[in-house]
Amino acid sequence: MAKITAFRKQVMLLSSGHFVNDVGQNILPTLTPILMVMFSLNNAAIGFLIGVQHIAGSILQPFFGYIDDKYSFRLTAPIGMLITTLSISLIGIITNYNILLVIALMTGIGTALFHPAATSHVSHIAKKRRNTVILIFYNSLENTTLLAIPSVILFILMYKYLKPVKKTTSTSFKSVINNLQNKTKEISVLIPIVGLRSITYFSLLAFLPSYGMSLGMGEIFSGSLTLILGISGVVGGLVGGYLADIKGTRVIVTATLILSTPCIYLITIFNNEILWIFVILSGMLLLTSNPIIVVMLHKTLPDNRGLASSFGQGFGWIWGALTVPIIGIAIDLFGFNIMFQIISIIPILSGLLILLKLKK
Repeated sequence: MAKITAFRKQVMLLSSGHFVNDVGQNILPTLTPILMVMFSLNNAAIGFLIGVQHIAGSILQPFFGYIDDKYSFRLTAPIGMLITTLSISLIGIITNYNILLVIALMTGIGTALFHPAATSHVSHIAKKRRNTVILIFYNSLENTTLLAIPSVILFILMYKYLKPVKKTTSTSFKSVINNLQNKTKEISVLIPIVGLRSITYFSLLAFLPSYGMSLGMGEIFSGSLTLILGISGVVGGLVGGYLADIKGTRVIVTATLILSTPCIYLITIFNNEILWIFVILSGMLLLTSNPIIVVMLHKTLPDNRGLASSFGQGFGWIWGALTVPIIGIAIDLFGFNIMFQIISIIPILSGLLILLKLKK
């Protein structure tokens, strides 16, 4: 019983830490309607801002993932969480756009520290039904703006209760390269799947609030669209994790990605509060596959789970991070509708890729 209690305590702390970290990270896109007014920003500037945040996190995650696999420092995730939340807490006193870019950069660095370390830790301590356990870790948390558990208190609790993970496999650079070479085919498919999906998701995350503003829906309603997108992803992830444990990941991931396309397209058709429904459905279907693919990467590289996590959240997310500034420029030139309709097609490509290239 003591072992079960210790396991649940660690999962609860890491899930709460993920909640706090991702709240800090996702406050920025939620506030874009206000920031656009405060600093007279266009969509290109918003795209660059969100791009800086996610590029920093994407580029650094593989490095931090490798370091975590090699040294397994148990406080990496708590320190990352603190950097993210303390950085974003300064947003209320900033005076110009350049400082805002620095805050975006620091939240990206904090997230890059947190994600591979925390996901690897959960994966190592989860013995059974790993899909479900990791989905609980991911989806008890993402994209809600209620900081219920202050990050400093969580850091203290993590310092006290998180136990070092025992790793018996080699984490030398040579062994990592050998593992990557042996799994090149699987990784070369999974990263584009994440990358294509991230282009659509990051674009919605960055520009749904300004889209709402363009429809005259007000700052509160427009900012809440990002929140709704994330919360609906929580629901989708939990349901998808349960189904993935029972039916397998391939069908679930393929179906949800392909079905997200019409929902995203319909966001551009309904220029009133009804679009909430399609934002909810888009979030559920797009984010269902996020933690499932992390589990697939862990199974592909079981000896290097920190690095495996960073491949999805680093090399995969960088596609979206680099594309968001370009999407912002295109929106300023061509409008929201046509660009949202274009990005709505991308998840189909991601779904077909997993259907055609990966075995069950």
